[in-house]
Amino acid sequence: MLCISNPTHVDQKKEAADSAEQTETGKADTEPAKTTGKADTDDTSGIISVYTGEGEFTNDKLETFGGYGVMKITNLQELMQYICCNGFEHHVAANLCQKADAIAEALGTYMGWEVYRHV
Repeated sequence: MLCISNPTHVDQKKEAADSAEQTETGKADTEPAKTTGKADTDDTSGIISVYTGEGEFTNDKLETFGGYGVMKITNLQELMQYICCNGFEHHVAANLCQKADAIAEALGTYMGWEVYRHV
C-alpha cells in the first residue's frame, strides 16, 4: 500500500471542501481505479520521465498530518523498485478518476517523454 499526499482535485467547490476534510482526517474516497503518478526531470541530459498507474484508496486511517489516504497498488514491489532505481522522489500526485492510459499515451507519444505505465 502507498500513502498518498498532495492530491490533485477537480476544481469544484464541493469537491474542494470534501477533499480538505479528507486530508485532515486521512479518509479518502474508496471507489476503484484512481490514477497516481510522478514526473521528474534530468536537467543535465534534458530528459523528462514520468510513471503513472492506477489503484484503489483504502479505508486505512492515517496517523499523520497532510496525507490524503492509503492506496492499494497491484504489483507495488515492482513499482517501488522502478521508483527507487530511477531516482524518483517519494511524493506522488493522485487524481480521483481513471486516466493512467491517457496520461501515458499523451506524455509518451505526443510529448516524447520517457513513460513507465505501471500495471
